Amino acid sequence: DCQIERAETRACTPPDVPDQQKEDDARERDASCQEEGGSNYEATGAFKEMASPPDEIGRVSKEPDPSELRVGEGVSADARSSGFSSLAKSCIPQASFAQAFAMSSIAYMPNVYISLFRGDARLIGLANITMVIVDISINPWIGRLSDTGFFNCCYFSDVHSWGRRAPLMLLSIPVCMLSCVLFWIGPESLRSPVAVAMWYTAARLLMTIGIAMFESAFQSGFTELFPSKAERVSLGLAKFFAAMVGGGLGFVGIVPSAVGMKDPGSPNQRQLFALFGLLTGVSWMLAVPYARLQRRSIMKKIVPSSSWSSMADFWRSSPAFRCLAISTHFYSAGLVLLLTALPFVFEAALKYTPEQVETALRTVIFGAGSMVPLSLPLVAYISKRLDPSVISAVAGFLSAFTSACHLHATYGIPGQFWPQVVQMSIVCGAGVSVLAVSWTSAQSALFAWVVDEDQVRQAERDGGEEVPARRDGMINAFRSIFSISAGAWAGAFQFLLGTFGYDGDRFSKGEPQPEEVRVLLEILYALVIPVMFIIFAVPMLYFPLRGQRLATLLSDYQKLYDRLTSESGTPAPADPSPAMGQDGQSYELADVFNMKAGMKTCRFAQDTFAWQEPCIDLPGQHPDWSSSVPGAALPLPSSSFLDPDDPPNPPAGEAPNGAFLA
Repeated sequence: DCQIERAETRACTPPDVPDQQKEDDARERDASCQEEGGSNYEATGAFKEMASPPDEIGRVSKEPDPSELRVGEGVSADARSSGFSSLAKSCIPQASFAQAFAMSSIAYMPNVYISLFRGDARLIGLANITMVIVDISINPWIGRLSDTGFFNCCYFSDVHSWGRRAPLMLLSIPVCMLSCVLFWIGPESLRSPVAVAMWYTAARLLMTIGIAMFESAFQSGFTELFPSKAERVSLGLAKFFAAMVGGGLGFVGIVPSAVGMKDPGSPNQRQLFALFGLLTGVSWMLAVPYARLQRRSIMKKIVPSSSWSSMADFWRSSPAFRCLAISTHFYSAGLVLLLTALPFVFEAALKYTPEQVETALRTVIFGAGSMVPLSLPLVAYISKRLDPSVISAVAGFLSAFTSACHLHATYGIPGQFWPQVVQMSIVCGAGVSVLAVSWTSAQSALFAWVVDEDQVRQAERDGGEEVPARRDGMINAFRSIFSISAGAWAGAFQFLLGTFGYDGDRFSKGEPQPEEVRVLLEILYALVIPVMFIIFAVPMLYFPLRGQRLATLLSDYQKLYDRLTSESGTPAPADPSPAMGQDGQSYELADVFNMKAGMKTCRFAQDTFAWQEPCIDLPGQHPDWSSSVPGAALPLPSSSFLDPDDPPNPPAGEAPNGAFLA
């Protein structure tokens, strides 16, 4: 790096400076560079490509102390941000809000179909288990098709204009909208328990396909658009907060009213469910801006068609992914069982009436959601001092103590409605909220590092001659298998409910359920769910991408990203209105170009098109500078220079020294 900087110093020195002074300045800067252990060349925005030439994969110019590595800071690869504005970035949490609101609103559909519409519990449980198998089968398929550009057809055929992810997300939105409407409208007219179960199966299948498409595009596009570690973590927290708001609106505003409904087919039920169908369906339109943003990804290289064995090879070659996949499964399984069984616990274990079940469900979900804003600053503070995988592991172990909260509510304060509800809202809700915030913020970074590692590994295998295509779609689909398979636990639970004699008519009439149902719920909350949270935490303790290994990975990926940016000719967006070069192509200006040249500093701002400080004595033109970036010279009026004593006046169509576009 110091040798590169020495050459840059010489190239940036005007020709009228004596040779001896050039050599003295070069030696002085070289000594300073060696002393600091890094480069004094400073650049921000899109111009940084010139400061980061491709280097040998696997080397870090300055090895950081692993103890100093923190989330969002401390490694060179985090220096580059995506360049998107805050408004553009806001569409990601907006899409998370839409998905969370719709999915949380239909989360208790099995309960509604079993208790309200009198659907066969065993068939609905089997349908959920079957959908897990279907989901596991189609997710890798959809991810691989997205990587290979399969969805770039018809109107979306231009992959350079649409990218690989935007077409998939735009196609998934109407599928998700239709499935939400079918969940709410139609089953009230059916009288057969089998027919109700079949209607549920059809809506569930449509939702499975739509969510598989949506998730593949959502997660793959996220890792492609944002190479910065800090952006991935901060946007991960923003996504989680938006998802909690959307999920809270669904859980608190829609779910209790749906679960507490007792008159299937009545005008009140039809009107209310039609409104719910409209709200959950239209909410998916909020994801359209994110789909449009995905068109601006520079990762548009098509992955060649791969075999299923590539997933097995990836599993064997990536210990980090194995840890992430196992933790993903047991986190999802524990959370799914916790939420799925909650209304049944109120009904069969705590003996609440239908009205009390609705009140308790609304209060507990609202209370647990209220713990999230309190958890966010705590987790954000700790994330600057601990690795995100370690934070998730600690939160997983702490969440296992929710069993004590449940046992105390059941046996310590029996028959006391509000003390039980308040305790479960605050104590249990706080533990689960900290876990959810920790895992959501960590998962965005951990998954992105796994994909980065895969791309770096491919580059090493191919000799580093070209930047390999990212396999976000395949890897995200592979991870989704472990998340989706957690739904089988909920299906198994619902199947056991029907086997042990649970009957929705008893709930409507206020009659108690069989004792076997109560025992099943006690075992689930006191033993099964806490064990799942512990199993989730163990792989996070051994997650390999941290410390020095993570620093090396991020440095290698930064070099790949710089090379891809250079090859694509479309640097990461820094300003929505690019300038026009002499070759007729649009170029993005760096936010600020700050270069130390000898003992003087030049600053060039894109908003004023002006040098902000008097710079080195500029002659009319320097051929080395004007040829550094072909066709990217920008004519500047002489009045834009702040040095009134020497205002350069270049010929028409030519630029003064250093006036480059990135």
